Amino acid sequence: MKKQPLKKQLQKVANSLWKKAGFLIHGNRCEYCGERATHPHHYIPKSRCGIMRYDINNFVPLCAKCHYKIHFSPNPDEVRAICEMIHTYRGDEWYSYIQEKKMDKSASFNKISWIQSQIDNLQYVIERGKNER
Repeated sequence: MKKQPLKKQLQKVANSLWKKAGFLIHGNRCEYCGERATHPHHYIPKSRCGIMRYDINNFVPLCAKCHYKIHFSPNPDEVRAICEMIHTYRGDEWYSYIQEKKMDKSASFNKISWIQSQIDNLQYVIERGKNER
């Protein structure tokens, strides 16, 4: 079996920690409808803003139905309603942070050292979250 390159291994670890930390911090209820959340969603898509890929503030817990609507609904008003509800729920301070952060065009965001720093940060968030229970 071929071993994955270090960067891929670290990305896999970071993805797993992001999901774990996100549900720990934001709960397991869909932020739109309140049903049980099963899908970790990036508010700002990771394909559009790599620097926010592992940002815990960019994590939104969604149920399968709402997650499907955001990604596949032919009705843009339905998608907009979900996004506006998340904005309302999280508040203007959060939204300002998200908008400002997505403008960050740091070139180093996908380097091994950056991914490792994200892992360290997510591990800290998880440990802090466990200790606060």
